[in-house]
Amino acid sequence: MRNVILYIAMSLDGYIASPDGSVAFLDDFQDETVGDYGYQDFVSTIDTCIMGSATYRAILDFGFPWPYMEQETQVITSNKQLTIESPKTSVLSTDITTTIQQLKQQETGKDIWLVGGGQVVQMALNAEILDQMILSVTPKLLGAGIRLFPEGSLPSNWELTDTKTFKTGMVVLTYTKRKEEQTR
Repeated sequence: MRNVILYIAMSLDGYIASPDGSVAFLDDFQDETVGDYGYQDFVSTIDTCIMGSATYRAILDFGFPWPYMEQETQVITSNKQLTIESPKTSVLSTDITTTIQQLKQQETGKDIWLVGGGQVVQMALNAEILDQMILSVTPKLLGAGIRLFPEGSLPSNWELTDTKTFKTGMVVLTYTKRKEEQTR
C-alpha cells in the first residue's frame, strides 16, 4: 500500500504563504551549506503529486521548468476551464477522495505527495487519507496569510517520528498518523 504524505514548509505561526499567496518568506532560508533540507531525498520516494489549483498556478508562475517531470501530477479543482501547462498532469475534479484511496491501494508504485495548499490538506485530513506529514518549520512569524490547517479541520492524533534541525533555524518535523487513527 502506498502512503499519502504531506511535505510542506510553513512559518512558525502556521502559514504556508503570505496573504497574496507568495512563498518568498522561504528565500531567507536558502543556504548552500545546508542543502535542500532533504527535499531531493523526499522527491525520490514519490511518483505521484496531488495539489490544489492555486498551488499548481503558483508553481507555474515561478518561471522555472516544471519540477515534477518524473511524477504524475493531479490538480484538484472545480474549475473546468483550468489550462494544464505541464507534462504528465491531469485534472482531478470528481470523486477526489475515492481516487486518492484507489491510488493508495495500488500494489506497485512509490508514495503520493500531497503538495498543498490548505484546502487540499483539510480535505485529506477530514477524509482520513493522510498518512504522514513532513513539516519544515521556519523560525519566522508572518502574522497573516494562508494557513496550513484551516479552521474546520477535524481533530486527529499524530506521532512525532523524526526531527531534524538546521543552523538556519529551520526544523523538519515528521509526524505519522497514530495506529489507532489508521484503523478507523
